[in-house]
Amino acid sequence: MTRPTPKPDSTLSGAKGQEEVRAIISAIAPLSGGHEVAAGATLTDLGFDSVDLIELAVRLEERFGVDLGNDRTWQATNVEEIVSLVIGLAANMGQPHMNAPARQRTT
Repeated sequence: MTRPTPKPDSTLSGAKGQEEVRAIISAIAPLSGGHEVAAGATLTDLGFDSVDLIELAVRLEERFGVDLGNDRTWQATNVEEIVSLVIGLAANMGQPHMNAPARQRTT
């Protein structure tokens, strides 16, 4: 069974989208206490472990309709890199990404 391809979220561009990505990171980060996280805060400083990173990737994929793949989230080291990654992927929705295989159409 294949997952339906989510539609791109147009609200992601701009400050509101950046704030929403940061809010999701804050909600999952073990050491944030639910408070806003700084853009330069490292994922290690926020207490992220491998399970937290998987949860973060799933939540961002579900909310914004992006495909973070297996390594993209692992390569980011701080909050701003995650925000930039999600916004960049959302902006490129519908265009093949050079690091991701083209999606096959299911009928």
